Amino acid sequence: MKKTYSKRSILKLNADYSVLEVINLKKAISLFLRDKINIIAIEKDSKPIHSSLNIKRPKAIALKKYIHLPRKTMRINRHNLWMRDGGICQYCKTPIKLKEMTIDHVVPKSSKKFPGHIWTNIVASCAKCNHKKGGKSLSQCNMSLIRKPFTPRYEDLIFFNKEIKSIFDDLSKKIV
Repeated sequence: MKKTYSKRSILKLNADYSVLEVINLKKAISLFLRDKINIIAIEKDSKPIHSSLNIKRPKAIALKKYIHLPRKTMRINRHNLWMRDGGICQYCKTPIKLKEMTIDHVVPKSSKKFPGHIWTNIVASCAKCNHKKGGKSLSQCNMSLIRKPFTPRYEDLIFFNKEIKSIFDDLSKKIV
């Protein structure tokens, strides 16, 4: 199931302000009532949430105690690849919609050196560029990548959401 984020999403940070996840208001209030978090940013012009606490709607929260979590490995799927590559063709920089995106293997399947269907060997591509490259190597078809493919972290994919990224950027300015 694809996770969607809205303008009402709340950024949950660890005690060291590293990104943990994006949560909804209900979960944030539950953590607040159990005294597990500090509210570090509130929505502009937000009205108090109707409760005896009279708190405003948070945009970002941080845990009071650091929790150690193993890094989440990201699944290889069309949506995550599209997000990792910023929704643009990695050959011609053309913006592409998720439905129109094709997946290109940098080292083609026909090559003896084919490493497999792994993050570091796949890129988002428009149909035109993918067709032009075909089963050839980059040097054979005289093409180059905008950037080298990499294995994304969970945080990388969260930050593709402009609303969440703006919250984090605002926090970074206040912290530094």
